[in-house]
Amino acid sequence: MKPVSRSGEHPHLPNPLDDYHTNDEILALFQGWQTTYPTLFHYESIGQSVQGRTMWVAKLSDNVATDEAEIEVKYVANMHGDEVVGKETACASSRSC
Repeated sequence: MKPVSRSGEHPHLPNPLDDYHTNDEILALFQGWQTTYPTLFHYESIGQSVQGRTMWVAKLSDNVATDEAEIEVKYVANMHGDEVVGKETACASSRSC
């Protein structure tokens, strides 16, 4: 899936935001992963932001439906909403698992 172009006033200059995913693109990734890997990937809403955007949490596991007594890693992708590197790192890490 190619990210949506967000080029602004200077179309002749590359826009670094062109390579980042929108919230809708991330939701589409999550939906695809859950459909393709239902025993390994699960996502759900944990509520809405103060701006009314749905906040998602995702779990990757060899047994996603069970809370096992194993070592876990929690990765918080966006501590602040305008810092996009965290969510891109989370998506890239999920693809490589």
